[in-house]
Amino acid sequence: MIKLKAGQRVIDEKGNRYIIEKGDILREGTVPYDVLDGILYKYEDKDYFEDDAIIKGKIEQWKSMGEPAPWTPSSIEDTMRDNFHNERVEWLQKVAQSIYDKDRKTLLSKVRYDQPLMQDLFLTVTGISLKGKSNKAIAEIIEDYVNS
Repeated sequence: MIKLKAGQRVIDEKGNRYIIEKGDILREGTVPYDVLDGILYKYEDKDYFEDDAIIKGKIEQWKSMGEPAPWTPSSIEDTMRDNFHNERVEWLQKVAQSIYDKDRKTLLSKVRYDQPLMQDLFLTVTGISLKGKSNKAIAEIIEDYVNS
């Protein structure tokens, strides 16, 4: 599983955030916040979620309203990116929890050959790589994981 260090931030299945202290032991089902951040930033940097177009539209809407204070284009962008990121961390935590719980139905619906983000999360939590596998092969791997 995932090794933790003192000072590392984690988020539990209910969305509570903690900082690890020396000697802390986490129960299974808690994914380090830093790990989720790392996975998400990898995809957000590539604009995987197409945030740039949404933010551009919001800034254009703001300009059409006469550029009301206290907002600026950079504050709009920062606020939206933070909100998107925080929502995705919570969403990834729920999926990670379903991996820990071995929830077959959720895993089969979310982890597919065309979902590299879910494949990376599955690899991070379980250590099992799904890269380059077909949906059928992924379903078999998930069945084996759930039944283990």
